[in-house]
Amino acid sequence: RVAMLGDGLLPDVPGARQSGIDAVLVCAGLPSGEMGIPSGATPDVDALNRLCDSYREKPAAALATLAW
Repeated sequence: RVAMLGDGLLPDVPGARQSGIDAVLVCAGLPSGEMGIPSGATPDVDALNRLCDSYREKPAAALATLAW
């Protein structure tokens, strides 16, 4: 199974949707600044939902950070 990992609700999540794959939002990056949390911190679920609602996007999942 394939999923797109990205730190932007625009264009990453819509791009994944348009490609027919799930999107996983990595919150350590652009979203952390928009939610007012330190990069890599676990976001508050309500704050994450409000952020997604503000962009009218809904990723399949979200990660606090990503390392490989």
